Amino acid sequence: MLNNYEIVECQKCDNRFISYDYEEEHIVCKHCYNKDRMETVFLSYDHFSECDCNQCEEIKKEVNNNA
Repeated sequence: MLNNYEIVECQKCDNRFISYDYEEEHIVCKHCYNKDRMETVFLSYDHFSECDCNQCEEIKKEVNNNA
């Protein structure tokens, strides 16, 4: 499922978003435009698939629509 993208959590603003392979190298939070890699975390597949927070549920819908 996570072949072409990763789920990133920004610790600066506490939001999650999809980072696609074809996007630029630098992580830029889509919520607060944070570019500090020390303040971002890549969610594991298990963590993402088991999480039922609103943001992850919205991301799952987007992923399923683009599959």
